[in-house]
Amino acid sequence: MPFANLMQAIIGIDALWWSFAAGAACAMPLSLARHQGGGWRKAHMLAPYVGEGAIPAEVGSLPKATVAVPGTGGS
Repeated sequence: MPFANLMQAIIGIDALWWSFAAGAACAMPLSLARHQGGGWRKAHMLAPYVGEGAIPAEVGSLPKATVAVPGTGGS
């Protein structure tokens, strides 16, 4: 908005549209600097889970398949 206000006297109403490009040109180096800083790499969404996990022998691999019994109508 400051760009549009300052440039309105020079280029008129087109200053509003040029202010979008000027804002993007200012935001890009700031975004790149933030990304290159690397602080976002240390952020964690959830705390690490430290509880006990299941013992592999206790966990079944697949549910048992249903088998049709002959002479019962398929059930």
